[in-house]
Parts: sequence; structure tokens; C-alpha cells
Amino acid sequence: MILDAFLKVAKGTFLKLFCADDIMYENYLEKCLAFLKETPSVDFCFSNEGYIDEEGKMLPSDFYTDRTEHIVNSDDWSFAAITDYYHMVSNLPFSSCFLRKSCFENIKIDFTIVMMFDMSIFLQMLLNGKNIGFIKEKLISYRIHEGQISSSANKKKCIASSFFEHIVFMRIFFETENIQFMQRLLNRTDLSSLENLRIELAKFWMSLPVVTFQIAAYQWLHDYLQDAEHRDDERVAVACFRNLYQSSELAYRCLETNEWYNALGIKGIFKIFMKKCIRKFLPHTKKLSHL
Repeated sequence: MILDAFLKVAKGTFLKLFCADDIMYENYLEKCLAFLKETPSVDFCFSNEGYIDEEGKMLPSDFYTDRTEHIVNSDDWSFAAITDYYHMVSNLPFSSCFLRKSCFENIKIDFTIVMMFDMSIFLQMLLNGKNIGFIKEKLISYRIHEGQISSSANKKKCIASSFFEHIVFMRIFFETENIQFMQRLLNRTDLSSLENLRIELAKFWMSLPVVTFQIAAYQWLHDYLQDAEHRDDERVAVACFRNLYQSSELAYRCLETNEWYNALGIKGIFKIFMKKCIRKFLPHTKKLSHL
């Protein structure tokens, strides 16, 4: 909500988002600004990040080495990043991102997404044709501490909180108008319409033994089938029913093998999701005992 209000009044050309517990080097803004001015084809960039602990002590390794190096070494940075998001992996460092304000044009900001917020806006930017760039120098210190929702100490809560976010996030692929990226992702250059590509995506996700992929595909198919003409399409029938029962059974079996699922169950996951939404939209609401 703060970001939405900020974008309405911001008058500058460039934008910097930042996390309160990280540290920005004193030359970060200077170097990122110079980089974007010198490379007008790049719309948003990332520097490398070092790791620090709660007390500010430098830790071994860095973000590029751990997570981003394969993107930097690829021939097409934007497509490599989109491919990671397609597999639900985030390898772009939010804290070090520096953008042109124009990157937020035609971006839908969903404030129910917290854990995957950066992924949701970066994916939309990339699918809108915005280009990324990288500065290999460390210009940010990323703080790692036990209080982080993404830390290993909070793994169960992290997975549960992001369960519903995965479904919302994956719908971005159904909403994109970028035919070229969809063709490359699905390896279906023979399909030239978005409708056919979206049906192929739904068929593929419905066949996966992963609940969130199946739900995202089902939701899109549900909306698609509201049109009577679409219900007569044989391809849709195939998308709806091919391997549905078999893959669903496999998906739930996979869930049952996870300790966090057995500990929380679907009711526990839903309670965490509802609490998150209440805190987001009604920040002054007192704790609800029934949740």
C-alpha cells in the first residue's frame, strides 16, 4: 500500500526499493545511476550482495555466487530470470535492485502477496519486455538473522505463508500478452496465439504432481470455460481431464510426506494466510481469537 501511494506522487526518473535491515554502500546510488545512464537499453539493474549477520559481521560467499551467477553467465538474462520464476525460484536480489520508474507501467501490484512480492513485480516487468542488467561489484550487505520469515528457523511458516501466494503468482503467466516468451517457455513455436499457448500451459500444469500448479491451471480453466464457445473445444476437455486424478493423487501424496504439512495441515496453512491478509488490510484490528 505504501508503494502504491509512493508511485502516485513520485516525480523522479529512477526508483530505489530497499529493506530496512540491509545496508547500502555509500557509492551504491552513484554506481547504479551511472550504469543505467550509460546503458539505456537496461531498465532495471542489480548489484552483487554480500551477507552479514545480525551484528553486521561479514559472512562468507555472496548472492551472485550462491544464486545469480547462472543468469549473469547466460546469453539472455531476461529469459533466464523468467525461466527461474517459471520454476518458482527467485534468484534476483531485491535489496540491490535499482529501477527506472517506467518499469512500473502496466504493473498490477497485489498486496496480498508478501513472501513473493518482489518476484511478482519483477516477473511482470520482464514479461512486459523490460531488460535487466548486472553490476558484479558488491554494493549491498544483505542481513541474515533468525527473525527473517525466510530463514531456516521459520521454514514451516515460510512454506505455509507462501502456499496461496504461489497460486496467485503463477496466474501472471496466464495473464501475459508476451507470445514470444510463452513460446520459448513451452517450447511451442508452432503455436502463434495466446489462447493456444495458455491452454498448453494449463494442460502441462494440470499434469504435474504439484498442488499449487494444478490449482492455478484449474482457476484459469474455470474462467476460460465460462465462455460457451470454449466449452466446445476438444483441447479444453483434454486439458481438464488428462491425468487429472492420477496427478492429483500424486500431489497429495507428496504433501503428506512433508513434515510441515503434517504439523500444520491445510487448516493451519489457511489460518496463517487469513491472518496475513487481516494484518495487511486491517493493520489496527485486534488479534482474533478464533484464528
